[in-house]
Amino acid sequence: MRRAARHVAALPGLVSGPADVVLLARMLAWSMALPLLKRTTPLPWLVRLVQLDPRRSARDPEREAKVAALAEWLFKARPRSARDNCLERSLVTYRFLGRLNAAPELVVGVGVREEATLGHVWVTVDGHPVHDDRESLDLYETIAFFASDGRRSELRERAAAPAELQSESKRVDG
Repeated sequence: MRRAARHVAALPGLVSGPADVVLLARMLAWSMALPLLKRTTPLPWLVRLVQLDPRRSARDPEREAKVAALAEWLFKARPRSARDNCLERSLVTYRFLGRLNAAPELVVGVGVREEATLGHVWVTVDGHPVHDDRESLDLYETIAFFASDGRRSELRERAAAPAELQSESKRVDG
C-alpha cells in the first residue's frame, strides 16, 4: 500500500466521533491560513493570535493526546512541499492544547548541522515535547519561548522549568 493510502487509512482510528470531526476541520482551517499568516505576521503576534484561553478547568490527557495525534496526522497528509512544517504544526497544536488547559509552551530553536544553520519549533506540555523526541531536540539551542498565555518569556525566566527541559531545549529541523 502506498504511503498516502496508508496515511488516509489511519484516519478512522483517530476520529471517533463528531467532536473529533469538528476539531479536525478547525485544525484544517488553521493549517490553511498559517502559510500566509506566518509570512505576514511577526512571530510574537502570530503566537498571540493562535493562543486560546482554556475552556476547561480540569485536564483531559486523552483529549490532549487526540489533539497531538490529529495535528501530526494533518500535517503529514499535506503535499510533499508543505508536509509537516514544524512552525505551522506547532502553532496548531499550541492553539488547541491551550483550549484544553494543557498549558502548552511554544519553543523556537536553532542549530547547526553540517555547517548549515537550521531552525525548529516545537511544543512542550509539562516539560515534555509533544511531537519530538528529546534526543532530536538536543541539536537545538532555544532562542525564543512562548508561555501558554501567548507571551514571550525571557529564557532566564524559565528557571522554574525542569532542568532537563532547559538542557534539552536544543534542536535542528524545519
